[in-house]
Amino acid sequence: MASHVWDRQKRERVRFWTGVQRILAPTDLTAGSRSVVKYAAMLAARCAAQLTVLHVYREPYNVAYLRGSPAYAWIEWHFHDTKNALESFGKEIGERYGDCRTEFRVGIPCEEIIKAAQDLRIDMLVISTHPHKWFRRLVSGSDEEELLRRMPCPVLLVHEDKHSFYSLN
Repeated sequence: MASHVWDRQKRERVRFWTGVQRILAPTDLTAGSRSVVKYAAMLAARCAAQLTVLHVYREPYNVAYLRGSPAYAWIEWHFHDTKNALESFGKEIGERYGDCRTEFRVGIPCEEIIKAAQDLRIDMLVISTHPHKWFRRLVSGSDEEELLRRMPCPVLLVHEDKHSFYSLN
């Protein structure tokens, strides 16, 4: 499976060997998570792979306490606003780095990421880790740990607040 890398001086595509054709990058749409998606996009561009940016929607916990038609209107607005934010971010990534699509799912993030990887026949998962959620990890484990155990493909785990990814020269 050959892929392409940009030759900066000649702007020609140079072939090299890689098995990565489809990369999945889940995001919670925070700034840190977006930087990891940009890293995944640069990696996808270097491998001439297709990038899928995934967001798994869950209703915010405070919504469970809302009642009545205003609550339903807010839930509907929040759902569509989140979906639009993902589409806008995916478009920005696609314009800057190339072959990018978005996937919006509803459910439990860990389960939906695994299902998406299987459904889309993903070759590599690039995920961020949140080191500031240490107490939750201590009590219940982490989504990253669960994904590492259950993913059907290699996983690249990136600390979102440790690095700035501007270029993969």
